[in-house]
Amino acid sequence: MHLRKFNLRGIIMGTAITAKNSNAENSGMRKFFPPVTRNLEAWHFLNTDVAKAATNYAWGKPDAVVVGAPLEFSDYIQFKGLANYLQTEVAESATQTVFSVIRTKDTRIGLDHLPAFYGNYRSASNGGSYLAIPAGAASLTKVACRFTDMGQTAVTSSPVSLGAPAAVNLGEWSLVVDITKAGFNAIQNATMSTSAERTDTTYGRKVSSEPYRIGSIYEASSLWKGTADMAMWAHYSTELTTSEIAAVVARIRAYMIRRFGIIV
Repeated sequence: MHLRKFNLRGIIMGTAITAKNSNAENSGMRKFFPPVTRNLEAWHFLNTDVAKAATNYAWGKPDAVVVGAPLEFSDYIQFKGLANYLQTEVAESATQTVFSVIRTKDTRIGLDHLPAFYGNYRSASNGGSYLAIPAGAASLTKVACRFTDMGQTAVTSSPVSLGAPAAVNLGEWSLVVDITKAGFNAIQNATMSTSAERTDTTYGRKVSSEPYRIGSIYEASSLWKGTADMAMWAHYSTELTTSEIAAVVARIRAYMIRRFGIIV
């Protein structure tokens, strides 16, 4: 065991305890400090049981609420769109970075078997964002709505996609980085080192007032009722730098392989 002093943003002084070969997340340690903490709104370890999955390990941030009955597994939680999910208090921001470890074993045949992994989207007119597998089941798509006119009356969902199977294997674990910038949307599959981005002539984000759901989006959007397997989810309310993203990806990757033997 190692002890070290730490100073979080110059405000909190204390002692960090490092216990090697232990499982602190299941031992009453309810907070986690990743390599990047600025603008961290949520960090959820999605495994073991739904009570733990609902715990927000980000410092000073509220936990999620369990809705329905997500299925519990030792290394992931299985959600079902509009029925079994986590309701967070995480607000959408104009720029943001989201990390998730995801897959689906659903058939992806028909509307009831297409999963939404997370989002706060009802419709383009309401704004919002999400990560889901759209109709056609041939891609993983990220949306973050934007205005298309100077008067900010017309909205585009501004979708950007990773095509399957060349850029993402939807049936196997992927570490996905969802980046929403002021000028464009981007998505990365760190597992396969693939990425896509979309630039539009837009006039600001159309941010929804709805908080994020993990494992679902909102009711007016009827497409996504499939099952989503998720092993972690983290939200930053800012666009992280390339080096910051790399540091967080490395930490998630090390955690997944050490705890569960999952290679992402």
